[in-house]
Formats: sequence, structure tokens, C-alpha cells
Amino acid sequence: MRIELRSFLMKRGSKFFLVGTDDQAAGPFAWTHVREWFAIGLLGSKSLVCIQGGEAWTEVSHHPDLCTLTKSLADPASDLSAFLSRKRTVLSPRRREMLQRICNPFPLELIDDELALWLLRALAKDFPGKVDQDIAAEIQPPTPPDWRSDPASDAQKLWLTDFGLSPAPKLTKGEASDLITRLRNDPDALAISDANRKEREEREEQQRQAFPSYYLRQDVIEAEKAIREAEQNLAEADAEDIENGELILNEAKEELKSAWSARQEFWRGTFDKFGATEDYFEATESLYAQFGHYFKEPSRKQISEILDALDAASSDWDLHEPHAFYATMKSNFPNTVRRR
Repeated sequence: MRIELRSFLMKRGSKFFLVGTDDQAAGPFAWTHVREWFAIGLLGSKSLVCIQGGEAWTEVSHHPDLCTLTKSLADPASDLSAFLSRKRTVLSPRRREMLQRICNPFPLELIDDELALWLLRALAKDFPGKVDQDIAAEIQPPTPPDWRSDPASDAQKLWLTDFGLSPAPKLTKGEASDLITRLRNDPDALAISDANRKEREEREEQQRQAFPSYYLRQDVIEAEKAIREAEQNLAEADAEDIENGELILNEAKEELKSAWSARQEFWRGTFDKFGATEDYFEATESLYAQFGHYFKEPSRKQISEILDALDAASSDWDLHEPHAFYATMKSNFPNTVRRR
């Protein structure tokens, strides 16, 4: 066995061999599973692993991605973290026998009955060919709640509105889904939907051009919502979905950064006659003529502090009282007022 001491970064779909209880290579196992096994102590920093397709055996500590505890694993409410503190239960003969049949690489004295169930589910994904009916029935996760009985989503209600319908107050997701499916198969209904959606989008664009500051704020709010949803999905993700969940979360964070930057740039453009943003030229030019020309251009930090203060005080100040931005700046940053 050749051992090398160097660092690796994981590629999507990477798998590893471990040293089994018989001192022979066991696996290959998904790298996300290996990372979880390290997190709960089934593997140590000096445990040897060999990436599939390679020949060198290296210590886990030389693979940074295997030693990274993702947010979903660190969550005290997650199933995995519970194994670090939950009272151990004796490994049942049934699960002991199942682990032996499905390529378990760990000494059984390290595994209790609850950890065995979680481990069996992970191994079943690595070796689906070894999962017989008995094992499949044993490791079947609890049936998730029926989403069809949940209240219809805002997106579904918007679809139905475009079709010219008024969604019932107690409409469920299942009922809305069935109704949308039928309507989308009806050419006449689709024509109505297309016309209504086009009219709605034109109306929204007109409103956005008239009150860009308000809608740029809504973009920030939507981006923050997307981050919360991505974090929740990542916390509940299966091992093989963690990498994709982290990618979605990073994209959501970049979207928030972009939305916040666009909002700052809009307000910055109202202090320069020739610095108005191209997308909202008329609105920034109007605000410059009414208010902005009385001030020096504020810093990004000052703009952020003003927006934070106004957002905390009102949910729609930038829709009805955009002048509040300049009043707040004059009050808190008097040195930005131009001397006449």
C-alpha cells in the first residue's frame, strides 16, 4: 500500500475506498458519505483513504473537503448531529446482520442501533445492488407529509389569476396543481393566460419604471428569501444532494449581493446629473432635479445606513416617500449638504 502526503480537492461524484475491518480495501463510497463518517467519528484524521481510480492511500486530514463540517451537518437539529450526543442503543441482531451483508466498513462495536439505520441508508445508496427486499423495507425513511394538502403557493395563485380565475381562499397545492395541468392542456385557456400574463408584466414594468427604488428593494427581499429557503433545503438534504444544495446557496448569496448593489447604485445615481443609471434614467434624473442636486454624493456606507434605517421604519417608504432618503441624509450626515 503506497501512502502519499498531499492535499486534494473533491470533484463532483468522487468516491473513496476505505480500509475495512479485514484490512482490505472496502468501497468505493461517495465522498459526501466519507465526510459524514469523519464528522461523527467513525473515521479519524489519520484514517487511510484512496480515491477511486488512484493508487495512493492518503490520510483523511490531507483531503480538506472531507474534513469540512457543512452547515447541514453542524445543525443541532439534524439527524446526523444527534448521533454525537444521543444515548446509545444496543445494536440489534437484525441490523447487525444487515450491515454485514451491505459492505459495512466499520467495526460493529462502534455502531449502535440508531446509527446502524442511518448507516444502512447511506450504504444502500452506494451499493443499491446489495439491497434486497428485507433491507429496503427496514431502511425505508418515514413517509413525508402530503404536500397536496398544503395551501396553494403564491406562484400557483398567480398562474390561476393569469388564466382569469380567482383562487378560492382554502385552495390546496394539490387542487391548484391539478387545475393548472388541465388548463395548460386547453389551447383557449392558454391563449387567455398568455394575454393576461403579457398585460400583467407590462403593467409591472411600468410600475417598476415609475417606482424603481421600491422594486429594487423587493429584489433584495426576494433574494434574502431565496437564501433562507436554500439554507433550509441544505439542512434537510440527503448526502448526495449536499454539494448541489451548497451550489444553490452560493448562487442565492451572489444574487443578494447583486440586488443590493443595484439598489445602492440607483440611489447613488440621484446625486449626479450625468450619473443616472441607464435602466431608470427618468426616475434618477427626476430625483436629482428635486433633491439630489442639493447634496454631495454620499459614500456607499452612508447609503447603506440610510436604507437600513428607513427600511426598519417603513415597509414602503420608497414607494410613497422617496424624499425621506434625503431628509434622513441631511439629518444624519449634514456634511453632505452643498453650501450655496
